[in-house]
Amino acid sequence: MSLMTFLDNGQQSYSHNPMNVKAEPNNQMFNPYQPLYTNGSNGQVPIPTIPVMDQNYFHTIDGAQIQQQQQAQQQQQIQLQQQQQQQQAQVIQQQQLEQQAQQQQQQQQQQQIEQQQIQLQQQQQQIEQQQQQLQQAQVIQAQQLQAQQQQHQQQQQQQQQQQTDITLQQQQQQQQQQQLPVQTSQTTQQIVPQPQAVSNGTSSTNNNHHSSAPLPEHLLINTPYGNVLQPHQQIINECLKLHLAQKEQLEKMKIVQKQVLAVPQKETFHMLDNEQNTLKKQIDAEITSLQQIDQTFVLSPPEIRNVIFLLHELTIQSIQLELYHEELQLLVRPQTPPPTIAALVVIEQPFPMVITKCKPLEDDPVVVQLLSGTRTELQMMSKVRATMVVENQQGSKTSSSPKTIETEMVSMDETQRLAKYHLKFLNGTRKNPVTLKFGMQVQVAGGTPVNIESPPSSPFIVITNECQYEESDGTLLKKDSFGNNNEIPWASYANKLQRHFLRATRQDFMKPTRYLSRHELVYIHHQFFGGKPLISQAAFDSFWVWFGKGLQKLRYQRHVCSMWQSGLIYGFISRQSVEEALRNEEQGTFLIRFSERHAGHFAVGYRVDDPDPEKRIRHYLVKADDTAGAKKTLPDFLSECPLFNKILQLTIDVQTAEPRLRNFPKDVVLEPYYSKRETLPATNGYDSLPTIIQ
Repeated sequence: MSLMTFLDNGQQSYSHNPMNVKAEPNNQMFNPYQPLYTNGSNGQVPIPTIPVMDQNYFHTIDGAQIQQQQQAQQQQQIQLQQQQQQQQAQVIQQQQLEQQAQQQQQQQQQQQIEQQQIQLQQQQQQIEQQQQQLQQAQVIQAQQLQAQQQQHQQQQQQQQQQQTDITLQQQQQQQQQQQLPVQTSQTTQQIVPQPQAVSNGTSSTNNNHHSSAPLPEHLLINTPYGNVLQPHQQIINECLKLHLAQKEQLEKMKIVQKQVLAVPQKETFHMLDNEQNTLKKQIDAEITSLQQIDQTFVLSPPEIRNVIFLLHELTIQSIQLELYHEELQLLVRPQTPPPTIAALVVIEQPFPMVITKCKPLEDDPVVVQLLSGTRTELQMMSKVRATMVVENQQGSKTSSSPKTIETEMVSMDETQRLAKYHLKFLNGTRKNPVTLKFGMQVQVAGGTPVNIESPPSSPFIVITNECQYEESDGTLLKKDSFGNNNEIPWASYANKLQRHFLRATRQDFMKPTRYLSRHELVYIHHQFFGGKPLISQAAFDSFWVWFGKGLQKLRYQRHVCSMWQSGLIYGFISRQSVEEALRNEEQGTFLIRFSERHAGHFAVGYRVDDPDPEKRIRHYLVKADDTAGAKKTLPDFLSECPLFNKILQLTIDVQTAEPRLRNFPKDVVLEPYYSKRETLPATNGYDSLPTIIQ
């Protein structure tokens, strides 16, 4: 029995006594409760024996004090309840504030995603418009190509007709000479055709060494070039803008995806997923457009460089986007343990190219970058290893020996995640194309080490001697142009040829000194490929037998490349066109070209004074003996020939891109190239030999 119950019972029994009562031990104090302990027969149950309590156990109790204590306890309970209510209210208020902040953040993210989707839709519309323009441009290009072929045929017919007319006139002239010998000089002047254009109102046959006249009309390309931006140029520029915008979009996507992975939201997840899918389609469309441009249009060197750059950069953006998408999908398809979301890519490379053994690529480094997801934390990164992969004749791939590359292992910058190689190859590849693969080991926090490997680089060949260059570069050009195709469009091949030509002549793509101009590409197209729209591998092989030897000479023979770039060597021009260019020049004027029948040899067309017009233009094949030895160069040979007085130098008009020829005294322009030789003093009693030119 509790103390309170005991007190209540005591107050009920002695309510008439207001004094304090001292409880005494009494064995009968529980008698009032005895009726409760009865059985069904009204018998009483024995009361349990209660031990005698100590008299000092009880003490005097003040009822008012107890009531005060009860009130104090109630007030404390009320205060505790109020505090609990306040705490609950604060928690509810904090939750409401957090919910409001999350809602505002979600609304902002949703607005950003909606804006990005609108931008993507606009960009998609622009791409569709560009594709339509490209298709229209392709049709126009095909029509122009057909028109050029027809015009070329007409020009050939006209030339044949003109040649026939000249022959008839010559026959008439001979008859008139027999009858009127006094009028020979006047008749000769009538037979020789006048130049199509005259510079500064004077004839090109005057003594002014800087006179200028345009080349014959059939050497030009009748295409709408000039200051007007062509459709394919507009598409390239638009792709450059889209590339920069997509780069910023990927950075913003990285921030949003981090937030989504930290606090998953269904709506934000779907919006981000849709954005990534849309961006992937857009990048694929841009790559397709650029590939179509490369296959449809003959591009300038800066355009070729931009197309190559964009195709490479868009491919890297596509890989980064795939990593983000793979990471985002882990929210709906989690994996245990989580995968290592990372990729190794080559972001800079000079390939395809021919490399000389033991010559370091100081100015052309290979740069490798490690890409990863938005929340990929790497706690370990090994060094990057470069491995050369050789493709044998059966098509299988085997790794080369470890010492083929001087420095195989390079540390990666952990901040930028870049590794830079200045490669130096210690052995040749036996004129076989090879590629490079880069690999490293990474480990995410809480995971196991994983090996990752880059896609292969573009192909290259390491040569041990310069005589291997011709065949090696032809192998690379064929592989780069055709791949697994038997035929490719002419435009695609011309662009690849231009790229390899600039590399062979050591020129800058963005600011080349002299590249293959349009009239030279037209000459190559019609002379060696019959003007066909498709180029076969067999036709390429036949062409390279001739072109490769000339390219070898341009790259390695002393002074030749410099003379080419300055226009002192015309190079790619037909024999007939040389005769037309020299027909109205003065005696001793000459022009240097590549011989069409003798691959790798120069031919010099020059004008002599002959009464027979058919014999005024002559051609000399420069033999190996003419430039034999290290101290006998092509300029030295030209300086020793008295029949060669003025050289025709080629220039390209910047505005119209038309070729023009200017004549200069040979000693004025060739003097810097002459070899410095020790002259012997005059010796009496000896005669000098005359120089004979066939």
